[in-house]
Amino acid sequence: MFEELKEAVRVHLKSKVPGMYQLLEFLASLNYGKSCLDLLFTSPSKVYLLVLQHYQGNATTADLIFRMLFINPITSHLRRPELEHRLLELAKLGNDTAFLELIRKAMIDRASDHT
Repeated sequence: MFEELKEAVRVHLKSKVPGMYQLLEFLASLNYGKSCLDLLFTSPSKVYLLVLQHYQGNATTADLIFRMLFINPITSHLRRPELEHRLLELAKLGNDTAFLELIRKAMIDRASDHT
């Protein structure tokens, strides 16, 4: 269901921050045995934790980076920038189910707008 969004995030990461993309892929594989993008669309809070750990617990920096690298391309693709704050909040709280459901609903809304 999330393949189109995964590709949008992948393109964003590879074009804007290729080194960071490689690093996050490595860390996700090392820690969870999954690609960063697969993890983002199954357990987004784990991706947030990878970013937080990389920035040595600095939540302000981790929030900014997580938002820029992952949330912005998702909300941009969905044309729903108003979801940015809520998605970040859900990832930080570890509420993966609500994070993914919010995206799922936005995808459905977007699809119905095109019909």
